[in-house]
Amino acid sequence: MNSSIFAEWKVETSFKNTRIDYYLKKKFKSLSYPYVCTLLRKGLIKVNGKKVKNSYSLCLDDIIRINKNLDLQSEEQTNNYISEKYKRIIRSWLIYKDKNYIAINKPSGIAVQGGTKVKINVDGILEGLRFSAKEKPKLIHRLDKQTSGILILARSLKSAAFAGDLFKNKKIKKTYLAVLSGKVLRTKGKIDIPIINKYKESDAMTLYETLFTSKNLSLVKINPLTGRKHQIRKHFFLKGMPILGETKFIKPSEKKKINDELFLHAFKTEFNSLDGEKIIIRADLPVYFKRILEQNNINLDYSKI
Repeated sequence: MNSSIFAEWKVETSFKNTRIDYYLKKKFKSLSYPYVCTLLRKGLIKVNGKKVKNSYSLCLDDIIRINKNLDLQSEEQTNNYISEKYKRIIRSWLIYKDKNYIAINKPSGIAVQGGTKVKINVDGILEGLRFSAKEKPKLIHRLDKQTSGILILARSLKSAAFAGDLFKNKKIKKTYLAVLSGKVLRTKGKIDIPIINKYKESDAMTLYETLFTSKNLSLVKINPLTGRKHQIRKHFFLKGMPILGETKFIKPSEKKKINDELFLHAFKTEFNSLDGEKIIIRADLPVYFKRILEQNNINLDYSKI
């Protein structure tokens, strides 16, 4: 291999546990996020000589290698300016802010990151949550486009790396509320079914507690112990009690019978911050979620969830 056509550098301590896609966006500010993902997918940017996913978390002293012939300035410029309209929109979702972290209550139907069919996404308007910080906040985890609720953002590389360690060591507790189709027979349960994504099988475990059940629907509190892609949705679908509004895992012929909204909400997040302070964040339920609870006379004491 001709090393003269490659540029490479080591990952420093400040970028430990940072996702490779965020790192590249930070280093090459002119690149659009989809283009970064394309470069990684095609193996034009490698880590330790290997192709990695855009979600790869960097380790100290990882070697990042990139072809010098790539035109890294040819993509559309990433402008830090966003319109007042989008600033108002994303700030209306704000539910928590301190010097290290921000949390928003993401609506259902809003993608976290961009794509070919995505008009508006959280990542694209994060500049609206910069406030007085030196840089805009950073994504540190994901929510499905259809899932509503808490999305945590880091306000610095240090807080992002710290949160990355918390996620890696399962020290962030996330609680979801979901409306399931049909009756749930157990008061409490554990779903322990491996998740297969792109031919790779990974252990996955989900705990749930039934808060209400009837012939037609049930309300459950969910605590995922692992964070696999679409884990909660897959687990309840595989157990024969799909989340109300589920469209991803059902037959096309059945989609017309499903509600327009997905009744899965990231309701509560708990973790200890950098200074040891216990942080507990709750996100109000969407209007359509509250409506179905009212229609079924379901009253909740949210402070006890």
